[in-house]
Amino acid sequence: MLATYRLSRARLGAYLLAIREDEDAAESIGIDTVRAKVTTLALSAFFTGLGGGFYGLYFRYVDPDAVFPIALSVEMVFIAVVGGLATVVGPVIGAVFLTTIGELFRERFLVGHLIFYGLFMMLVIRFLPEGIWGGARRAWARRPGACLLEGTRIVGLRPHAVTRRGVARTFQVVKPFPKLSVRENVTLAAFSHEASRRRAEAQAAATLERVGLGDRMDAPAADLTLGEQKRLEIARALATKPKLLLLDEPMGGLNPREVDAACELVRQIRADGVTVVLVEHVMKAIMRISDRIVVIHHGEKIADGPPDRVVQDPGVIAAYLGSRVA
Repeated sequence: MLATYRLSRARLGAYLLAIREDEDAAESIGIDTVRAKVTTLALSAFFTGLGGGFYGLYFRYVDPDAVFPIALSVEMVFIAVVGGLATVVGPVIGAVFLTTIGELFRERFLVGHLIFYGLFMMLVIRFLPEGIWGGARRAWARRPGACLLEGTRIVGLRPHAVTRRGVARTFQVVKPFPKLSVRENVTLAAFSHEASRRRAEAQAAATLERVGLGDRMDAPAADLTLGEQKRLEIARALATKPKLLLLDEPMGGLNPREVDAACELVRQIRADGVTVVLVEHVMKAIMRISDRIVVIHHGEKIADGPPDRVVQDPGVIAAYLGSRVA
């Protein structure tokens, strides 16, 4: 366990995390991925061989079929998955939990522990995909604070349930249904509150006219430009009839004309009574459409207030423009 912890803190551990996330990106920043994987394989073989050596010295006899059956390999995988992959503590928790419960079952049923392993694995994959330790850490991280919508707590709700309570969102990287038409993309969202396809399609058409895509309704979503796809995402969100609209960088990657059109669209949405919260880095747009600005720097709030006051805040100027050097 100590060796695993030291490895996770070492450069090789950081390399392995990068390779797991994206091997091509890891190579692009100078990581020799083949060498890192071969080194990891050699270390794994060393510890496995070390354990086998101690086993042989203790029992003075080794029968591979009895000592290393396929069931043992499966059990090792179960331990890692149940405890928590890519963690130091997770496999220890998995080993203690599964070994204890498995022995209790083994005393009563010949293959009961194997049945238990299978059932428990399915439950963990379904409800705790990050394992016991990963789930516990996530629950602890969410413990403080609360998120209320009109006085109702929405933390822990699944995304579709949050949407049905009146919160809609767009994505920083647009996510249209590319093989469906523009109209079908928005009709799907309208089905969240319309059972009739005719009414859902009518609402989709009206919403697309509202965002300026009335002449593109029958085009495949994949054929739209980036600016049009961002407007399609806004239309899809509006079709759910939200009370709160969350926009994730809706002006990112747009040209000045498209930014102006997006600002005007946000103004219209706000005028219709929908509360709009957006994350954005285009200062021109932020200053034009915001009633209140919250500035986050390295995860901490450094300013909060109307645009004219925030833009003159010394902390904001230092964070985003730098300090003046005499």
